[in-house]
Amino acid sequence: MRNRSKIFSAKIQEQIEGSVISLINGEKDLMSATTIDDPRAVGGVIQKLLGQEFKSLLPKDILKEYIPSFPRRSMADFAFTDNDGFSYMVDCKTHNLDTVFNMPNLYHFAIKFLNLVL
Repeated sequence: MRNRSKIFSAKIQEQIEGSVISLINGEKDLMSATTIDDPRAVGGVIQKLLGQEFKSLLPKDILKEYIPSFPRRSMADFAFTDNDGFSYMVDCKTHNLDTVFNMPNLYHFAIKFLNLVL
């Protein structure tokens, strides 16, 4: 097992980020006029789309196992394991850049906790 995940190398991370952005921006019929202003609806649709498609956005030689969804109350939305044995649990978050106040989430805590555990 490697000491550090290949996914966090600059090249692969940028590739995945670009693919996620292209996927979301390419979905022209993702939201309707009635749901576009509802942050929960937007988050739910993005979560479902990424759960279904994220596997195809990863480099082919990295992925060992993929779990596309979890029960509703789970912290993770989808998960995967790479060929080096690293496991990833992904919790999708969206952020409306047009708002002044936004509620904080547990993302930073989870990342710090996971870094301490690893």
